[in-house]
Amino acid sequence: MSMTKQELAQAFQFEGRTDSNAYDPDWVIANMMSPNVMWLTESLSQVMNLEPGIRMLDRGCGKAASSIFLAKEFGLHVWAVDRWIYPSDNLERIRAFGLDYQVFPIRVEAHDIPFASDFFDAIVSMDSYHYFGAYDLYLRDRFSHLVKLGGQIGIVVPGLAQEVPSASIPEHLKPFWHSSFWSFHSPE
Repeated sequence: MSMTKQELAQAFQFEGRTDSNAYDPDWVIANMMSPNVMWLTESLSQVMNLEPGIRMLDRGCGKAASSIFLAKEFGLHVWAVDRWIYPSDNLERIRAFGLDYQVFPIRVEAHDIPFASDFFDAIVSMDSYHYFGAYDLYLRDRFSHLVKLGGQIGIVVPGLAQEVPSASIPEHLKPFWHSSFWSFHSPE
Protein backbone atom coordinates (compact mmCIF):
# COMPACT_ATOMS: atom_id res chain seq x y z
CA MET A 1 0.00 0.00 0.00
CA SER A 2 1.51 3.30 -1.03
CA MET A 3 0.86 6.57 0.73
CA THR A 4 0.32 9.99 -0.72
CA LYS A 5 2.84 12.69 0.16
CA GLN A 6 0.24 14.22 2.50
CA GLU A 7 -0.47 10.88 4.25
CA LEU A 8 3.25 10.29 4.67
CA ALA A 9 3.77 13.77 6.11
CA GLN A 10 0.90 13.15 8.55
CA ALA A 11 2.36 9.78 9.59
CA PHE A 12 5.63 11.53 10.43
CA GLN A 13 4.00 14.06 12.72
CA PHE A 14 4.71 13.11 16.30
CA GLU A 15 2.84 14.84 19.09
CA GLY A 16 5.15 16.87 21.27
CA ARG A 17 7.74 17.25 18.51
CA THR A 18 7.95 20.55 16.71
CA ASP A 19 11.37 20.87 15.10
CA SER A 20 11.69 17.31 13.77
CA ASN A 21 8.18 17.38 12.33
CA ALA A 22 9.30 20.14 9.95
CA TYR A 23 11.72 17.87 8.03
CA ASP A 24 10.62 16.36 4.73
CA PRO A 25 9.40 12.80 5.46
CA ASP A 26 10.92 11.52 2.19
CA TRP A 27 14.31 12.85 3.31
CA VAL A 28 13.88 11.33 6.79
CA ILE A 29 12.97 7.92 5.32
CA ALA A 30 15.84 8.04 2.82
CA ASN A 31 18.29 8.70 5.66
CA MET A 32 16.90 6.31 8.27
CA MET A 33 19.05 3.50 9.56
CA SER A 34 16.91 2.77 12.61
CA PRO A 35 13.86 4.30 14.32
CA ASN A 36 13.21 7.93 13.43
CA VAL A 37 16.50 9.47 14.56
CA MET A 38 15.00 12.95 14.27
CA TRP A 39 12.45 12.12 16.98
CA LEU A 40 15.13 10.52 19.15
CA THR A 41 17.43 13.52 18.77
CA GLU A 42 14.71 16.04 19.51
CA SER A 43 13.65 14.05 22.58
CA LEU A 44 17.22 13.97 23.89
CA SER A 45 17.68 17.67 23.16
CA GLN A 46 14.87 18.46 25.58
CA VAL A 47 16.93 17.17 28.52
CA MET A 48 20.31 18.58 27.48
CA ASN A 49 21.58 22.15 27.62
CA LEU A 50 22.45 22.84 23.98
CA GLU A 51 23.88 26.32 23.56
CA PRO A 52 24.85 27.67 20.12
CA GLY A 53 28.52 27.19 19.29
CA ILE A 54 29.28 24.23 21.52
CA ARG A 55 31.40 21.41 20.11
CA MET A 56 29.55 18.11 20.00
CA LEU A 57 30.58 14.60 19.05
CA ASP A 58 27.72 12.65 17.43
CA ARG A 59 29.10 9.11 17.74
CA GLY A 60 27.47 6.54 15.48
CA CYS A 61 25.71 9.25 13.46
CA GLY A 62 24.85 6.97 10.53
CA LYS A 63 23.74 9.16 7.62
CA ALA A 64 24.27 12.31 9.75
CA ALA A 65 20.57 13.18 10.13
CA SER A 66 21.01 13.70 13.89
CA SER A 67 24.12 15.83 13.29
CA ILE A 68 22.29 17.96 10.74
CA PHE A 69 19.36 18.40 13.13
CA LEU A 70 21.63 19.44 16.03
CA ALA A 71 23.57 21.95 13.93
CA LYS A 72 20.50 23.41 12.21
CA GLU A 73 18.18 23.63 15.20
CA PHE A 74 20.69 24.56 17.93
CA GLY A 75 23.64 26.17 16.14
CA LEU A 76 26.10 23.51 17.30
CA HIS A 77 29.43 22.51 15.75
CA VAL A 78 29.06 18.76 15.29
CA TRP A 79 31.63 16.10 14.48
CA ALA A 80 29.53 13.44 12.71
CA VAL A 81 31.42 10.21 13.35
CA ASP A 82 30.45 6.81 11.98
CA ARG A 83 32.24 3.63 10.99
CA TRP A 84 29.95 2.48 8.19
CA ILE A 85 29.00 5.61 6.27
CA TYR A 86 31.52 7.33 4.02
CA PRO A 87 32.23 10.95 5.03
CA SER A 88 31.79 12.10 1.41
CA ASP A 89 28.25 10.72 1.40
CA ASN A 90 27.47 12.49 4.67
CA LEU A 91 29.09 15.69 3.43
CA GLU A 92 26.71 15.68 0.47
CA ARG A 93 23.73 15.56 2.87
CA ILE A 94 25.33 18.18 5.13
CA ARG A 95 25.97 20.56 2.21
CA ALA A 96 22.36 20.23 1.06
CA PHE A 97 21.44 21.97 4.33
CA GLY A 98 24.25 24.55 4.01
CA LEU A 99 25.92 23.24 7.17
CA ASP A 100 29.36 22.24 5.90
CA TYR A 101 31.00 24.80 8.22
CA GLN A 102 29.16 23.37 11.23
CA VAL A 103 29.04 19.60 10.67
CA PHE A 104 32.27 17.69 10.07
CA PRO A 105 31.87 14.09 8.84
CA ILE A 106 34.51 11.55 9.86
CA ARG A 107 34.74 7.80 9.37
CA VAL A 108 36.43 6.05 12.27
CA GLU A 109 36.08 2.88 14.31
CA ALA A 110 34.54 3.41 17.77
CA HIS A 111 37.51 2.05 19.69
CA ASP A 112 40.00 4.32 17.94
CA ILE A 113 38.46 7.79 18.32
CA PRO A 114 41.16 10.31 17.31
CA PHE A 115 40.19 13.33 19.40
CA ALA A 116 41.97 15.02 22.27
CA SER A 117 40.72 14.61 25.81
CA ASP A 118 38.41 17.42 26.96
CA PHE A 119 37.78 18.54 23.35
CA PHE A 120 33.99 18.33 23.28
CA ASP A 121 31.37 20.20 25.28
CA ALA A 122 28.90 17.38 24.70
CA ILE A 123 28.70 13.89 23.22
CA VAL A 124 25.59 12.16 21.93
CA SER A 125 24.90 8.72 20.50
CA MET A 126 21.53 7.99 18.93
CA ASP A 127 20.54 4.34 18.69
CA SER A 128 24.12 3.19 18.09
CA TYR A 129 25.96 3.01 21.42
CA HIS A 130 24.81 -0.57 22.01
CA TYR A 131 26.80 -1.66 18.93
CA PHE A 132 30.18 -0.32 20.02
CA GLY A 133 29.73 0.24 23.76
CA ALA A 134 28.90 -3.37 24.69
CA TYR A 135 32.10 -3.55 26.74
CA ASP A 136 30.80 -2.52 30.17
CA LEU A 137 33.60 -0.01 30.81
CA TYR A 138 33.59 1.56 27.33
CA LEU A 139 31.89 4.74 28.57
CA ARG A 140 34.56 5.26 31.22
CA ASP A 141 37.60 4.00 29.33
CA ARG A 142 37.02 5.16 25.75
CA PHE A 143 34.33 7.83 25.70
CA SER A 144 33.96 10.10 28.71
CA HIS A 145 37.49 11.57 28.58
CA LEU A 146 36.57 13.27 25.29
CA VAL A 147 34.07 15.60 27.00
CA LYS A 148 35.17 18.55 29.11
CA LEU A 149 34.65 18.51 32.85
CA GLY A 150 31.05 19.58 33.40
CA GLY A 151 30.13 18.61 29.84
CA GLN A 152 27.22 16.45 28.86
CA ILE A 153 26.81 12.93 27.50
CA GLY A 154 23.47 11.89 26.03
CA ILE A 155 22.84 8.33 24.89
CA VAL A 156 19.63 6.92 23.41
CA VAL A 157 19.62 3.12 23.10
CA PRO A 158 17.12 0.27 22.97
CA GLY A 159 16.46 -1.26 26.34
CA LEU A 160 14.61 -3.97 28.17
CA ALA A 161 11.87 -3.67 30.76
CA GLN A 162 13.81 -6.15 32.90
CA GLU A 163 17.19 -7.83 32.70
CA VAL A 164 17.52 -11.08 30.76
CA PRO A 165 19.36 -13.74 32.74
CA SER A 166 22.71 -14.35 31.06
CA ALA A 167 22.14 -18.10 30.98
CA SER A 168 19.03 -18.12 28.80
CA ILE A 169 16.87 -16.13 26.42
CA PRO A 170 13.16 -16.03 27.33
CA GLU A 171 11.03 -18.09 24.92
CA HIS A 172 8.99 -15.09 23.76
CA LEU A 173 12.19 -13.28 22.67
CA LYS A 174 13.95 -16.19 20.90
CA PRO A 175 12.44 -15.53 17.43
CA PHE A 176 13.72 -11.94 17.56
CA TRP A 177 16.97 -12.33 19.49
CA HIS A 178 20.33 -11.42 17.99
CA SER A 179 23.67 -11.84 19.78
CA SER A 180 24.19 -8.06 19.91
CA PHE A 181 21.07 -7.79 22.10
CA TRP A 182 23.11 -9.01 25.08
CA SER A 183 24.23 -5.38 25.38
CA PHE A 184 20.63 -4.25 26.02
CA HIS A 185 19.91 -3.61 29.69
CA SER A 186 17.05 -2.44 31.86
CA PRO A 187 17.03 1.01 33.51
CA GLU A 188 18.22 -0.61 36.73
